[in-house]
Amino acid sequence: VLKCFRDNMRAAEASPRKLRTPFDALSAEDIQNDALLTDLCFTKSWWAAELEKPGNVLLVGPRGCGKSMLFRRLRLKTKIVAKRDKELKEDLFVGFHLPCESLFFNRIADLNDALVERNRDALIAFFNMAVAMEVASAIAMLPPFVTPISPRAAEAIQLLINEELGDLSRELNCVGSGCTLVDVAECAERTMRHIRRSIAFGQKLQLRAATDFITRLVETVKREVPALAGRLFIFFLDDYTEER
Repeated sequence: VLKCFRDNMRAAEASPRKLRTPFDALSAEDIQNDALLTDLCFTKSWWAAELEKPGNVLLVGPRGCGKSMLFRRLRLKTKIVAKRDKELKEDLFVGFHLPCESLFFNRIADLNDALVERNRDALIAFFNMAVAMEVASAIAMLPPFVTPISPRAAEAIQLLINEELGDLSRELNCVGSGCTLVDVAECAERTMRHIRRSIAFGQKLQLRAATDFITRLVETVKREVPALAGRLFIFFLDDYTEER
């Protein structure tokens, strides 16, 4: 255990915040090293196991209790970067983490009810693009043993995005044929920035804003990445409310 702590503390030296001892108080945002996070976070409690099951689960706890850390620990990207090969091979699920504070709250919390209603379709599309960005970027990082990935995977996901955006996909120069999963993730992120800017300038966007987008996205990934076809797809939406 001591060797594990020492090794991971050395690996985390480049992080913005350096650990002085293994007992320092810290949050998931402080841990930049995914291998360190996977070593520190325990996921075998009975309540954590509920997160790996089908259905909607609401995890409630005070700020700093470890909710975000657990979500990051179960995230597909974290397991890939931390080289948790055994879990990547044997897991019955794949997890995707959406930090709502940075993705949504910090960008759209200033909108009043009237603006939210006026831009309802744009905000739905904004959420859909956030999910597409997380999924595409994670799939792009999959190690060779979690393959094959169809060469059509990126184009299939991009097609869903283009259907969602309509004419806006051409305006933003979203790539179609020949695109990569990295291109798809970048297109989704670029779209999010454009939507937020358009709302700020009072520009009306004509978007499909499909509420079944995520369902179709999951179906597409399962079809194009056979190794993930039999797994449960879990989306962790991470938010918090300060007590006053």
